Amino acid sequence: MESREVFFLIKNIHDKFDARANTDCQKVGLTISQFRVLLFLEAHQNSRVTQKDLELEFKVSHPTINGIINRLENKNFITTQMIKESGKQQKIISLEISGHEALKNMRENRIHDNNAFEENFSEEEKEELLKLLQRLYKILD
Repeated sequence: MESREVFFLIKNIHDKFDARANTDCQKVGLTISQFRVLLFLEAHQNSRVTQKDLELEFKVSHPTINGIINRLENKNFITTQMIKESGKQQKIISLEISGHEALKNMRENRIHDNNAFEENFSEEEKEELLKLLQRLYKILD
């Protein structure tokens, strides 16, 4: 098998994962970008998260993250608060209960995919696949 066929297959697998993730996100009224922001907020719920933190984490522009935040706030998944600190205004973002519920629903949808993986690969195959993918990742790094 030529290497380009391997990369083509990996690309197709990635596309299928993205399509499934999009479908799962749509079920709870989210986009993948919005879902990732909610995941980040959940992971950092014990600390203060600013809009700037999100821009840096996701490597997107101010207007892009602002649009995502506005849409999440309109859906009541998050709340924002403007504060002034050291002469600068910052937007603080907090995850709301409905945001937690959306993440819970997303996790339930993902269980099906994980079960399919678990049922169709032996433990040895899963370990070998993981090792090979990690090796490929290091090669490309």
